[in-house]
Amino acid sequence: MVPFLHRCEKHSPGAASELLREYLVTLAKGDLRLPLKIFQHSKPDLQQKIIPDQDQLMATVLECIYSCGPSNQLPLCYGILDCLPQRGPGPAPFLLPDGLVCLVNRQISWHLVLASNGKLLAAVQDQCVEIRSAKDDFTSVIGKCQVPKDPKPQWRRVAWSYDCTLLAYAESMGTVRVFDLMGSELFVIAPASSFAGDLSCAIPGLIFLEYKASAQWLAELLVINYRGELRSYLVSVETNQSYQESHSFSFSSHYPHGISTAIYHPAHSFLGRLKTERLCKGPGGLGTSSAVGKLIPLEQSLRDQEDTKAQRMCKITANQLELRAGPGVPGQASGHHRTLLHPRY
Repeated sequence: MVPFLHRCEKHSPGAASELLREYLVTLAKGDLRLPLKIFQHSKPDLQQKIIPDQDQLMATVLECIYSCGPSNQLPLCYGILDCLPQRGPGPAPFLLPDGLVCLVNRQISWHLVLASNGKLLAAVQDQCVEIRSAKDDFTSVIGKCQVPKDPKPQWRRVAWSYDCTLLAYAESMGTVRVFDLMGSELFVIAPASSFAGDLSCAIPGLIFLEYKASAQWLAELLVINYRGELRSYLVSVETNQSYQESHSFSFSSHYPHGISTAIYHPAHSFLGRLKTERLCKGPGGLGTSSAVGKLIPLEQSLRDQEDTKAQRMCKITANQLELRAGPGVPGQASGHHRTLLHPRY
């Protein structure tokens, strides 16, 4: 196989790595034994490696593990992970539940996102985002945002600002681009950490908030990745098109398995997030999900990490939405449901 790949590489540069990746991912769907052998001969400490590029190795390893279906392959998964290079200081690789990855990958790669005023529509395509207006029934394009081709287009996210003047676009690797209505790119927010093939860097929560504390900033942009890491950015588009990180917060202590979605309810200042405890893929398809979500009110000041007001919290299961309320005033949460959050969260 290796000599054949060498011949392919000489004929067409880059073909060998792509052929090997497709071959390993196809094998991994049913059996990880041969992929494990390939990865063992690609370890960083070897002089001659089948996969010499370490970024490609990490991306292929994660894709093979995500693609694997049989539940008896877990020991082989651990063996494959041992073939990866040792990381220095920084966040460790984060594996999303295979059921969640399967669900997202089954979605269509393009999106239609209507602005809150119902007058603008964002159509996310392969390498652009078209902005259309309701004036002519969304027939003509009034702005076109150019975006790079994404290897995982189903993991992209788009959000309108509260006043419908800005459009935020999140790539599968966590990079966020902000555009105006003409399609001009105003600035790019790079992720705090991003690894090739690591889908936990993707953004399930991309939310614009109105910002009134200072006239310098037009809006606040919340960026929440699947790891449960939240970062808040203050956005300015007047004379100085820029952004500034306001604060960050991690939900990992509450949701060690990460966040699968996040929504915001402006009328009640509620930030809702959904975690997935277990979403398994078995012989009969996807299993049941023990998903739990909580709605947390956004407080103006929680700098001392103490609750200053009673909080409402909702528990969402597959079949019900239950509002947990304390024995006191109806609709208020009891003390034992308290969650300590970062300022405003």
